[in-house]
Amino acid sequence: MRTFELSDFLPFIELSFFAAVMLLSLRYVGFVGLCVFATIAILICNIQVFREAQFCFQSAPVALGTIMCSLVFLTSDMITEHYGVKAAKLSAYLGFGMQIVFVIAMQMTLAYQPQTDAFYQPLQTVFSPMPRLFFASIITYLLTQLLDIYLFAAIKRKFPAKKWLWLRSFGATSIASLMDTIIFSTLAWYILAPSPCTVNKLIWTYILGTYVFRVFVIAWSTPIIYLSYRFKPQNITMPD
Repeated sequence: MRTFELSDFLPFIELSFFAAVMLLSLRYVGFVGLCVFATIAILICNIQVFREAQFCFQSAPVALGTIMCSLVFLTSDMITEHYGVKAAKLSAYLGFGMQIVFVIAMQMTLAYQPQTDAFYQPLQTVFSPMPRLFFASIITYLLTQLLDIYLFAAIKRKFPAKKWLWLRSFGATSIASLMDTIIFSTLAWYILAPSPCTVNKLIWTYILGTYVFRVFVIAWSTPIIYLSYRFKPQNITMPD
């Protein structure tokens, strides 16, 4: 019988911790708090994606960043639900812009002389591939975030009652996440990669393996968006 290790529980710990951070951001800062959380989450996601992880509930390893990326979509749904499509699009554009700023800042960091200090090589290992991943990420991020926002709003128009919140959140995020996984993985690990992965690994590790995990995270996240009604501050509204 397999012995469970701490790493087997890390996905649940990570998801619970950052979901709590998201809700507290909403409670104390409102719309701005959710925007800040989504921006930080997408930057974390773009760094985590360099690693693969093996989970006890999947036979194939999956790329990390799945939980944070799913929470970015959940944040967009939360903003659309409480503050509207215009506010959600503003958050998406903010995340898009901050990715550009972050990548430029890290490339400037690597360009400084001399390049012989103890931390240069570790930084280069992490951030040198970033322009390639950045290009894949910003294209994917903006397209799929807008897709998620418009799908959520469309489903809400058909099913506006609060009891259907699970349907609009799960439906919009699962479709947008599938497109996100396909586009980003194909660009980052196959088309733009200097050493492309095999088609088999692209499909099973980076697309299907990641998407199966994403669907699990999306389903688990459904109660969080219901909880957001309890955490939404009544005295903080969307700025003009």
